[in-house]
Amino acid sequence: MMKIQTKYCGEITYTADEIIQFPNGLFGFENAHEFLLIRLEDDIASPFCLQSTEEPNLAFVVLDPFQLVPDYAPDLPDEDCVRLGDPSGEHIALYAICVLREPMSESTVNLRYPIAMHLETRIAYQVILNNSGYTFQHKLSDLLNEEGIPC
Repeated sequence: MMKIQTKYCGEITYTADEIIQFPNGLFGFENAHEFLLIRLEDDIASPFCLQSTEEPNLAFVVLDPFQLVPDYAPDLPDEDCVRLGDPSGEHIALYAICVLREPMSESTVNLRYPIAMHLETRIAYQVILNNSGYTFQHKLSDLLNEEGIPC
């Protein structure tokens, strides 16, 4: 068991098998290779915190893009599925990085460059989708109704 002081969740305890390995880091953070995926609330629809185990102040809010955009249809490049060790893509989960801003209505979510993670090996890469219909700055307020529910 290891402990870390996180950016958003206080001190947590984790095990080595919970670590997600990013061999290439994330865009702009290429030197950060180990992260934890922490659900921010007990609700299954809750966002996650992608917390670096190497740098306590490095953390991202990530969302399940399929919960956010019900018709999200990413075209994950075949080479990324192969690189993750799952050519069929059936064991790969996607997460979208959210950039929180003030006011909250200015917050954005990156649907163009999601994080692709193999659910069993916990290897992950930030990938560039083939389809160009998504951007890296979708306004969160455009994707949610007034109650915070996906449109």
